[in-house]
Amino acid sequence: MTTFDFASYLQQRLGAHADEGGRFTVETLAGGLTNHTARATFSQPVSTIALPEGRELTGLSLTSVVLKQAPPYLAWDPKRPLSVDRQLVEKKAFQILAGEDPEFPRMQALAHGAEAKVHVPRLIWHDEDAHMLWIEDLGSMTTLSEVLLAGEALEFEAKKMQEIATGFGVFLSALFTETASPPASFVSYIASVSDRSGIYDYLADVVLNYLRDAGIQDAPALSERVRTGFNESDDAEPPKCVGMVDFWPENVLVELAANDKDAPTKCGLVDWEYFGVSDASSELGMFLAHLHVHMLNSATPPIAKRRIQHFTQTWLRSFVAAQFGGKSNDEKSVKETRWRPSNGFVRRLLLSHGRDLVRGVKLYSAKLDDASKRRLLEGGARSLRAAGESSDKIDVRFLRPTESMDADEADCRDIWEGLSILV
Repeated sequence: MTTFDFASYLQQRLGAHADEGGRFTVETLAGGLTNHTARATFSQPVSTIALPEGRELTGLSLTSVVLKQAPPYLAWDPKRPLSVDRQLVEKKAFQILAGEDPEFPRMQALAHGAEAKVHVPRLIWHDEDAHMLWIEDLGSMTTLSEVLLAGEALEFEAKKMQEIATGFGVFLSALFTETASPPASFVSYIASVSDRSGIYDYLADVVLNYLRDAGIQDAPALSERVRTGFNESDDAEPPKCVGMVDFWPENVLVELAANDKDAPTKCGLVDWEYFGVSDASSELGMFLAHLHVHMLNSATPPIAKRRIQHFTQTWLRSFVAAQFGGKSNDEKSVKETRWRPSNGFVRRLLLSHGRDLVRGVKLYSAKLDDASKRRLLEGGARSLRAAGESSDKIDVRFLRPTESMDADEADCRDIWEGLSILV
């Protein structure tokens, strides 16, 4: 993992502010595998940034900022070159979600309006010379994973987790609906600045190698479903939309204000560097898979598993109710919606879910024992089998729990409770 000298960079960019005694501290932020990321906190509000060629960015009042620097390689592995144009993807996401792109006119209210359920940080400045994004700091919020995995009860957590989960489902529904069938100009732009060559084959190979090493006989066929599924478009639903593309609970920041039952909860969505063209079912499937990794992990405390189950059911029902006409996110209302998922929606959901359950063995390897890894691989294989060879050959019987299941296989009951809301 390489490092970046944020202190020297800030000394240069703060100019007169630094010369007048304005001090700052720099905190490296975790999770920066692709970029170098840090939080800078200022002893005095910063009103001006010194730009190249003697110019200035004025009218600011920054007490802290998140800085994200893109080297011409992966930050964690400098031997792997990577175009700095990837930063333009996240910049575009911020512009769209701030309502600055006329092709997506209603985004500002979704991410920044008074009634916004989820807050997306604003882009303050893109320093193109240093390949640096200056991003609004949402503060010391906690990742959703940390909250869900807490080993003890959180004060007022039932009410507050309900608020977070419901708002999260409403936000995702609006995001996918408002950006459905994105304009060709956006699709072309994202393709021009995104270097995703080989990623589909890489993901399919991860599935093949892990399933095959586990002795799962149909590993080649299941990995091929992942490979070909990326390019299939044999159903009108779900339409393409914009999404995070690499969507997991670490993207979600929450603040429960657990010591005050009446204090509002906060939810933020960060790290939009893989932003681009996606579809609702693939986004939901991959996020759900990461939650199920925790459900299938032997190290997850029982209280955390119950919390994850409650959160999962609440946000999925909220999503369905908001997107497809339900009046509330209770189970009865969701069942009464007019929406019934198309085969295309279900298949993409299952392919995404199965793929990321298998990939979870790689991503979470240090936190999983052998039994947990086996459960993830079996669960991923079940979802990929259920997806079938095509949209007209889906078979959810691979997912439904049966009375004859042994203790390990019974874990699929927990997975089915989430998936059944969408399939």
